[in-house]
Order: sequence, then C-alpha cells, then structure tokens
Amino acid sequence: MKPLHLIISSILLINNWTYSQCDSAAIFAEESDNAVCTEIIGNVKYVYANSIPNHAAGGLNGNFSVLGQDDTWAMCAYPTQGASTTQLYGDDEAQGCSTSGSYKFGVAENGVLYAPSSTEYFEILDSDTGVATGEYNYDWNIEAVKAFGMNSQGAHLNAKGEYHYHSISIDYFTKTNGVNLGIDGTSFSPIVGYAADGFPVYYKYAYTDANDSNSAIIAFDSGWQLKSGNRPGDSFSAPGGAYDDEPNDENGDDGLYIEDYEFIQANTDLDECNGRYGVTPDYPQGTYYYVLTDSWPYIPRCFNGAHVDESFLIGPANVCPASSADTSCSANPSLSAQKINFVNGIKVYPTVVTRSFEILTPINTNQENYQLELLNSMGILVFQKENLKTQDISSLPNGVYYLKISVENTSVIKKIIINSQSNN
Repeated sequence: MKPLHLIISSILLINNWTYSQCDSAAIFAEESDNAVCTEIIGNVKYVYANSIPNHAAGGLNGNFSVLGQDDTWAMCAYPTQGASTTQLYGDDEAQGCSTSGSYKFGVAENGVLYAPSSTEYFEILDSDTGVATGEYNYDWNIEAVKAFGMNSQGAHLNAKGEYHYHSISIDYFTKTNGVNLGIDGTSFSPIVGYAADGFPVYYKYAYTDANDSNSAIIAFDSGWQLKSGNRPGDSFSAPGGAYDDEPNDENGDDGLYIEDYEFIQANTDLDECNGRYGVTPDYPQGTYYYVLTDSWPYIPRCFNGAHVDESFLIGPANVCPASSADTSCSANPSLSAQKINFVNGIKVYPTVVTRSFEILTPINTNQENYQLELLNSMGILVFQKENLKTQDISSLPNGVYYLKISVENTSVIKKIIINSQSNN
C-alpha cells in the first residue's frame, strides 16, 4: 500500500486560519504509515491522527510494537490567553479522567502526542518494614525522562502501542535527511505542533527580541532548575533526600520528581510555561507561543490559554468528558462571512516558483484594493506591491518565502518556494 504521509496544514494565515477537508476514516484505516489531517470547523481546530511517526522510531521500549490509533484532538482555532495558567498535572488521586485531572500537552505537526506526564507517583512505604503499601502520594509526580529514559526521538510506547514524545525529538528535529526537519538555528524554528489550548509550539530557536523579526535568532532555554537542599519527606510517606542528591549520577536520581524543580524568571525570557508573546514567521502580527527546550521541562508543564480542551485529558476514553471546544473557544473576532470567503478563495499558482507567480482571487473582487508583501524565511520584507498582477520574482534568491495578501483589515499568508532550477 502506498504510504499516506498526510501532513495537511500547508496554508498559513493570519489569525491562525488553516483549513482542509479531512477524511478521518482514511486516517484511522492506515495501520503501517504516518497519517494525520488537520481541519478547522467553526472556531475549533481538529487533528485526526493514527499516531504513527513519520520518522525513524528511534528504538522502542520493551516488547511493545507501534500500533495505529484512532485519535481525534480538538483545540481552539483562535486561542486567547487566560487570566491564570492551567497546570499539566491536576488532581490524579482517582487516576480518572476529569476536568481537574492531568493533561497531555499537545500534538506534534506529524500527529504524534506531546505527553510528558508519567502518571507515576511516589509509592508510600510502611514506616516499620519499608515495604511498599500499594498506595501513592499524588503530590509527588515522577519525571518520566528520569525514571524510564527515552530513545533518540525523546519518545517511547505505552501499553496500547501508542507512540508519544516525553522530551525533545533530537533526531527528527535536527537531522536533514529523509523527512527530518533539519532545524539548525540559522532561522526561526518551524511550527512543531500545537498545544491543547490551541497555541503553536516551536523548538528553541526564536527571535532575540520578541517583537522584532529582524533581531538575531538565538537558542532559548527554560527558567527551571533543580531546587537546593533536601526534600521535606520522611522517605516513607513522601520522598526524602536531596533534590539534587548526586548531580548527573548514572541512576538519574536527581530531579526524579517534577516537584524537584523551581522556576527562576531571571534565567530566561520565557515564562513558567516555556512560552512568550511575540511575532513569528507564521504569525507576523504576533501570537503567544510555546518553546520546547533541551533542558527540563523539555515539553511545557502548564498552559496559558483560556481553554484547555478535554480531548487532551489523561484517562480512560470511555469516562473522559466530551470536548467542549465548540462552546468554550472564542470565535475569530476579525473574520466576517465575507472575509472568510476571501480567505478561502485566495490561491497562489504555482507554489514552487521559477520566475513568476499568479494570484487567483474569488469572483467579484476588486484587485486594485489588494496589497502584497513578500517576506523571506527570516521575516524580512523583500518587496511590496499595490495590486495582484502577475509578479516577477526572477531577481530573488532561491528559498522559502511568505506572501502576505491584504485587503481592508484582513490578511492571508501563503508559503511559496522560489527555485530557479524547477520546471514550470
């Protein structure tokens, strides 16, 4: 069977507008190759995925095998920041699936989950015998990377064969061969996924100045570090010993619990959720976004969005509440029905350009009202025009560009590739 390798999110628009027609049944029917599709219906973005990676698995744990899943994730298409943060770890005493429980963080652009939680906790010991009681202290969450280790993709499998990321997928992010992303720090990171609240996720490389797309690209790190001193527990009802008992020891005992870490704002320009508000090549008007980092927490452990959808709750699917994104997510405040027709109707041909490209617009639109801006991969404006006539770009170097097409107060961005060696 021909591999699907469906990654449908190629149309980049202001206000986080992407659209496609998804056949979820076809996605779920694929059992051997990566399959994922994204669509927006109303104010909700839906991701349908079989959770099979589109890259080398990187070595798998135990006797488990990668199995195709029938996953549907919902999130806000037009997310807004909330008044307070939502923690990734909730009240897990019942190990159920409630709105006070724990969440998976989000989904990668290839349809694989970002799920840093281990759902493992400190096991209480009998104070006389030191024997495990089978009860747990849910105030102490075990850090999966320290407890279990991860492969070169920062991933492993759970008991149902679901492939998921716990930390950074170094090989997939940084290698340049095959389907790998080839992220090397020479430009702003591509989007590597979306969080459960709908905000985009990038990998460490971003503008030094959050509001200046011409500022230098640097590698960001988190503000989290291990606490100093000793844990407050007695080693029976709660963990004892030093937070950093043996730094970098082979057994990985340092930082074994997420409560071993504290956030120091002075250490970073990111917030406690590993996020910031700023411009990106995908959102030149600005957005809140998350950053994956090479040091703990790797994948963020809290959310800044106003709505974190129930489809990302951890727990048995048969007891999880249904997604409430369609009623809880904000509508796009800037797109009227007329503007949506404009957004849906704009086409650029071809998308791989040699000398010129043509812009196709909906019927009955006045092309003289349009404005064009072409930005390179660094977000730098390379030309600006006042109409939609065929545009000659033969003088520009090869590379990835973003074409911003505006009319009145609405803008749409199309990604094009200039390659003078291509055939029309």
